Amino acid sequence: MLTVTDVNVDRTEMILEVDVGGKSLRQIIALDAIYRIKLTQEPVKTLFSRKQRKRIELLVRGREEPIVIREEKIKLPFEVAEQTVRRIAERNGTSIENES
Repeated sequence: MLTVTDVNVDRTEMILEVDVGGKSLRQIIALDAIYRIKLTQEPVKTLFSRKQRKRIELLVRGREEPIVIREEKIKLPFEVAEQTVRRIAERNGTSIENES
């Protein structure tokens, strides 16, 4: 599972900055290759408790593992990333699953 730290969207592609073992790599994904989007929440352990954090899973054709955008890992506000993903889904007819 790839964890995204930054998202940039063009008309036909999404450029993701992915953290892999302490290194930042760029992944370019065609928007029409995204076939499903899942909006979920997961418990994240903080110092003395657990909090629910939002996350977006992008399921892409040709990849076995989903690409995950986590609320606590991404540089830009999560709401902006969520709105962007919703617009992409609307434009390309991609299904969105809410599991919250």
